Amino acid sequence: MKGEFFMNPKKQFGIRIDHAGIHVSNFERTYQWYHEIFGFERIPEQNTSPFEGGVFPKMTWIRLGDFFLEVYEVQDAQPYNLVDLEWTLGVKHLNFLVDDLAGFLEYIRSRDDVNILVDNTYTETDGAVYLTDPDGILVEVTMRKE
Repeated sequence: MKGEFFMNPKKQFGIRIDHAGIHVSNFERTYQWYHEIFGFERIPEQNTSPFEGGVFPKMTWIRLGDFFLEVYEVQDAQPYNLVDLEWTLGVKHLNFLVDDLAGFLEYIRSRDDVNILVDNTYTETDGAVYLTDPDGILVEVTMRKE
């Protein structure tokens, strides 16, 4: 390792998470799903793409608190392949923390547009649920009590 000193990059440079980028087949459908399931909001002033006419003809941002999704609408893209997920490089899934996993599960089970793949609700205070968004992107929902 280069250097002779220890540095905490988070403290030194103020590093924090900002956003993740996803490719989707239909922005409106994706926005509605993330809005209704997690509460994401549109960022209207950024609904135009800096890549107009380029590889990604449509890009927009949606926001949940301090976290953003950079959403690219890509026509004729291949769907997310959950079969090969464990054997590919790249982002495995998105994760969201909830304060009430049981209540969240009850809510998403009442919806027709949520595909629950795995329900690992271990205890009243710990667990993980895996679902897929409309394009098959894997989303994990967890709850951790301090």
